[in-house]
Amino acid sequence: MLASQAAAVTGHGPSDRVPTLLLFGADPLEKSRLLSGWMAERPASERWALLRNGSILPADGIGGDHPLGASSGSGVSSDGLHISHLAGACACCLGGVAFTTALGRLLRQGPWDRLFIEVSAQAQGAALIDRIRSSALNDRLELLPAVLVLNQHEASFLNGLGESEHSLTHQSIELARLLLIPRTPAPASHSQPAKASGHAQAPMDPNAALDALATALAARPPWPRRVRILEKAGLSLATLLADLHEIEPVSTLPGHGVWRWPPSQRFDRRRLQQALAELMSTGAALHQNRLLQLRGVFLTERDAYSTDSIAGPAVWRPSAWRLDSRLEVLVRGDFDPSSISTVLTAALLAP
Repeated sequence: MLASQAAAVTGHGPSDRVPTLLLFGADPLEKSRLLSGWMAERPASERWALLRNGSILPADGIGGDHPLGASSGSGVSSDGLHISHLAGACACCLGGVAFTTALGRLLRQGPWDRLFIEVSAQAQGAALIDRIRSSALNDRLELLPAVLVLNQHEASFLNGLGESEHSLTHQSIELARLLLIPRTPAPASHSQPAKASGHAQAPMDPNAALDALATALAARPPWPRRVRILEKAGLSLATLLADLHEIEPVSTLPGHGVWRWPPSQRFDRRRLQQALAELMSTGAALHQNRLLQLRGVFLTERDAYSTDSIAGPAVWRPSAWRLDSRLEVLVRGDFDPSSISTVLTAALLAP
């Protein structure tokens, strides 16, 4: 199918599944501020649950009278809001059994209209999502695209590092569908851009630097993501959910095709590689004489892998992306999208 015919990934599941938001990030204060604001938006008629695997802060660390003030305990309930804390190791590895046990217990205390999970800074997001999806809890949860909050200093620092450095946060950036960067007030000395004297270069205005950083992070592989710069007021839950469910604009360029598969469908990696090699062989739709660009990310039974190619064999890399499987191609001239769909469908694992 062409891009204009590509099926949209809505992220919505059956009505009996609980919409579940995973919030990643190393800054406990910013995560607590965001969660506090979202909990305060709960409609009186709904029951929400929050499972915290991150740092627990006292109420005065956030400011004001907020719903997270009593979250230092486990199983605190108040007026339709239930907050519990998973102490100990992070939820993806050493604390994995404790995490799934706590999550199962929380679901039995439902039904819930919405569930939030604050993930510890040490957790590997991809491993955590795989753990949830491979457990019996998967049929009870509607996992929303992941959200990552970074403070401005951390984001600026990471943007200049190679992929091998601070790999855990790099993986979180790759995993997240939405990045949130709270704006840090500039020091008084930086309130106005300095004038250049002689040949010295004037420092970049902090606001312009943050905008440039957001643009760079939004375009990081394997797929574009939304980045929001948060002002003091934070971000409303309605805006957050709209961002997560936003349908990406579909291009109608000639020779442009986009395919998407939900996370419930997995590929056999060997058959997938053979399928792409077949599609890029001499005379095929994606042969190097026609191919302008190919990029994709595929969920397999074992892991997720991204690939890109302009000409020649595709390069495969492990990927933290867990939202869905995708392929985008741009070729010279027109092509038959069904010829690509048929070959790729044959590489899917049987349900």
